Amino acid sequence: MKQYSDDTGSKEKKGDVGWDKLTTFVDSYQTALEGLNKGDVSEVIESTYGYHIIKCTDYFHVDNQIDDINQVPKAIKKYVSNVVKTQAASTAYSEWLEQYKKDADITVNPMPKDVPYNVSLKGVTKSSTDDSSTTE
Repeated sequence: MKQYSDDTGSKEKKGDVGWDKLTTFVDSYQTALEGLNKGDVSEVIESTYGYHIIKCTDYFHVDNQIDDINQVPKAIKKYVSNVVKTQAASTAYSEWLEQYKKDADITVNPMPKDVPYNVSLKGVTKSSTDDSSTTE
């Protein structure tokens, strides 16, 4: 796998992109991955990032329902905890920003017509040698 990978982020780890990136991917391709057991390899899956083959390295199965948090593997608890924290922070920031905008005393006045900085761009062309502009 390493010799075929163009992805600099996972090439040295033989295609391993990490748990956090994989869970987002798996959520999108759940149907293609159903029925995989530990050691199984998926069919080729095409995504916006390219083509993927996923090997199931671990499997967590629940027969009925989980009654106690201690029944959940630590990696899953940590992942869910991080998702909840990230969502809470994002929500808190969005609410703060909306309230900040609402409370801000901002007045947008039209630009005065007869002031020196009211410059016409008529006749201005882009220079062929750099990004500066020149007038004709």
